[in-house]
Amino acid sequence: MVKISLEDLPQKTLVDLFKVYSENTVTVDTLWFLNVEERYGLETALEIDKKNRARYGITEAIRLKRVLNIPEDGGISALAKALNFQIAVPCMGYEISEVTEKKAVFTITDCAVQRERIKENRQEYDCKPARELQFANFAKRIDPRIETRCLMCYPDKHSEGMWCSWEFQLIGEHGERNNGEGKIDYFGLSKELLVKLIKLYSKSVVTIDGLWFINLEEMFNLNTAVELDIEVWEKYGVIEAMRLMKVLDIPEGGGIPAIVKALNFQIWAPDMEYEFADVSENKAIFNITDCVPQKLRKRDNRGEFPCKPVGVALFRKFAERIDPRLKMRCLVCPPDEHPDDLWCSWEFQMEV
Repeated sequence: MVKISLEDLPQKTLVDLFKVYSENTVTVDTLWFLNVEERYGLETALEIDKKNRARYGITEAIRLKRVLNIPEDGGISALAKALNFQIAVPCMGYEISEVTEKKAVFTITDCAVQRERIKENRQEYDCKPARELQFANFAKRIDPRIETRCLMCYPDKHSEGMWCSWEFQLIGEHGERNNGEGKIDYFGLSKELLVKLIKLYSKSVVTIDGLWFINLEEMFNLNTAVELDIEVWEKYGVIEAMRLMKVLDIPEGGGIPAIVKALNFQIWAPDMEYEFADVSENKAIFNITDCVPQKLRKRDNRGEFPCKPVGVALFRKFAERIDPRLKMRCLVCPPDEHPDDLWCSWEFQMEV
């Protein structure tokens, strides 16, 4: 059995994967931002980021309400619960404090995105306008009575342990302070909920990647979007392989068993239908039998996009990092013709 079910994994592995999926989604979003910034300038990257976060704030709230069984008009307690699971939060340091019936303050104490920019000798970027839209839309979709106020976010001055802070208030008078601060211990979650969250995060990366792609396609053209998509996923393939090898205890140079195990947990895999059509000691064939992004494009009358060079860049780098002896070959992928139940197919073979 080469296809691995999330439900069969131990809880610790699920929590680790949950956090890695959060980190990986932030990485994809950041790679898009940096590539647009380098090619078209910071203002263009900020403009697209603002559009993405405004839309995604609503989408994420809808999905989290369903997965976490959050009721309509659930007030501050519902918002505090949902904030724990925003896609970027598990890989950040954060606090949810001053929680009352009518108010909560959410603070990022360690921002991986801005810290990485500083590490690479880039200036911190003005994330306040985009985050204001994201948090406001998110909160309103959780409960329309909640108002959002930014207490501090760059370019505001901040301390080392406080990168941004947001106040959420239910319209009306302040209530009494609740017990606790609203922060959830992920290790206290059930396996069933962790599996649902991992699948949600998989869907989220497809959404965020798609928003960057579509905005670039509309702002420039399809070729520009594809070119940057290739750059994003080529860089990401190496990073993802390294993280999965660590969390899944995949050994260096593990050959076909290693690549098969890792392919089950690529960030987008839980949101797709896939199969391993042929697995032997020296070869594996990996098929995507239901491709969500392409089906959405067809639904929106955009048509399939030529994702073959993107897939080649991703899978080649991913496989090489798992085991340098692995060679990847694309068997079929758009713009190639394909049946409805086989969107793309990839062969991984060991050099002999």
